[in-house]
Amino acid sequence: MANEATQLQKQAAEQQATLLAYLRQVDQVRIQIQNLATAGRYKTVTLTALEGIPDAPTYKSIGKSYVLCPRDKLTEEIASSIKKSEKHLEKLQELLSSSQSKQKDAEEKLADTLKALQSAMG
Repeated sequence: MANEATQLQKQAAEQQATLLAYLRQVDQVRIQIQNLATAGRYKTVTLTALEGIPDAPTYKSIGKSYVLCPRDKLTEEIASSIKKSEKHLEKLQELLSSSQSKQKDAEEKLADTLKALQSAMG
């Protein structure tokens, strides 16, 4: 009986560590999604602003300097970057849902183990 309780305690500790890892992963993915969405909004605003000033010279930043760049090329680069960000955002959403389901499974396993431990001790 004591051996079973000890084994259940070890199992519960392992499951708790796994659950905490999934919780951290979910938080990190949410932060990445938020940051990527914010960057995407900035790029969209920049693209909209570029479309509103067709005759003005455009510059592209390279490090600490700015270089004259054709507006069409710059808008194409920004649009391409937005598409890449959207694809990456979709992958992060899939990762988030996967991590959340794994987190839920880990929570259920931990709850079952704790119930078994409680019945073994009581």
